[in-house]
Amino acid sequence: MPATPSAPGRTRAEVRRLMLSGASSLETSERLLPKMQHESLLAMLEMLRPPCEESPSLPFPALVLGGAEDVIVPPELVRRTADWLSAEVRIVPAMGHSMMLEDGWPAAAEFISQWLAHM
Repeated sequence: MPATPSAPGRTRAEVRRLMLSGASSLETSERLLPKMQHESLLAMLEMLRPPCEESPSLPFPALVLGGAEDVIVPPELVRRTADWLSAEVRIVPAMGHSMMLEDGWPAAAEFISQWLAHM
């Protein structure tokens, strides 16, 4: 399969695997993939930097949301982030990295809605 114009060197299948879950429809991925582009170099470099040793003391409750099928920020890293922030964590089943773009995005929105309702 040819590389996508928005992600040079990556096939459409690779970009789909990185950004979406296996549950996403082919129609959804075909609509979204041409809009994707390379990640910011600065963002990539910041991800390589060791985390701060001291966790922040947030003056408000926080929720860290992750996708069960996210290969970029896997659930274990999402949980570690939540622990570091002393925040609640929710891992949304059948979601990849771009959960707000998935066919099942209402499930992620429902997690947020329920969390907010209990605040």
